[in-house]
Amino acid sequence: MGGSRPATVGPQRSPVSLDAWLPVLPRLFSSSHLQLLAWARSSDLFPYAQALVNLKRSLPPEATIADLLDESFHILRWHYPVEYVFKACLLKRLLFGRHSPRTTSCYFELPVGEARADMVLVNGRADVYEVKSRFDSDARLEAQLKEYYRVFTRVTIVTEHEEVARYLDRLPAHVGVATLTRRFSVSTKRAASCWYDGLDHFGLFQMLHQAERHQLAEDLRLSVSRMQPISRYRQVFTRFALSCSPWKAHERVVAALRTRQRTDDLARLCETLPQSLHVAAFSYRLRKADWTALLEVLATTLAEHPKTGVPRVLPLPT
Repeated sequence: MGGSRPATVGPQRSPVSLDAWLPVLPRLFSSSHLQLLAWARSSDLFPYAQALVNLKRSLPPEATIADLLDESFHILRWHYPVEYVFKACLLKRLLFGRHSPRTTSCYFELPVGEARADMVLVNGRADVYEVKSRFDSDARLEAQLKEYYRVFTRVTIVTEHEEVARYLDRLPAHVGVATLTRRFSVSTKRAASCWYDGLDHFGLFQMLHQAERHQLAEDLRLSVSRMQPISRYRQVFTRFALSCSPWKAHERVVAALRTRQRTDDLARLCETLPQSLHVAAFSYRLRKADWTALLEVLATTLAEHPKTGVPRVLPLPT
């Protein structure tokens, strides 16, 4: 992650256990923590992160905050692959690998009915990726799939290698199944195939933003300005449902999602960030000022941050 790694300096004694403290690391990459880091310029989580990193390798004094985050992510990848790790792999291998930000839009946690799709890639078609790591419950999976197939036609479950057989047996044949490999890539075990039977006009209409619904009304030759606000939504939806098939309605929503996001801008932001924060650029709605302040902090060294020194005894973080 992010260039060459400092040389390992041999076993180190530490007051912290890797297994006991791994749950601390995902908090480094939360939206709230990144905003705190941007403006407070330090973090109470740094001692714990540095202690865990030092169990594997010793960071040199000139190491930056960005280096600490990348090394922390590297530990998560190998020892504690939470959903954030899966999303980072999908972003790297699919959007920046198989596709391109110039031709493909990427959404994380996209609201779809009563569910939220972990990742949706949109170009000439739309693909939903739902992460089921060892830390995720699959109790609502059937309900999630029902919501996704109201709007989209291709869904892939991305899970652990040990869970592949169970999902292949449990899920319908049109649902794709893939895994996160130890080489930090995506291995397809069963490709998703198109399934149209679940498409639903109302589910599709709900995906459109207000400006997109107004454009739809114009295309359907409806005068929105002459409609009462209380009935506008219903009238536009009724004409929408009567004027096109579910498949054509699906194509309309896919086209809207493709043009809605400024993917190139997000990709350029990623170029300025450590790889461990690329998912954050696409996932979090931080302001431009937040990112500017955060970039300044990321470039500073650990030595400049008093809270990064590892205490002799680490208290339980609150």
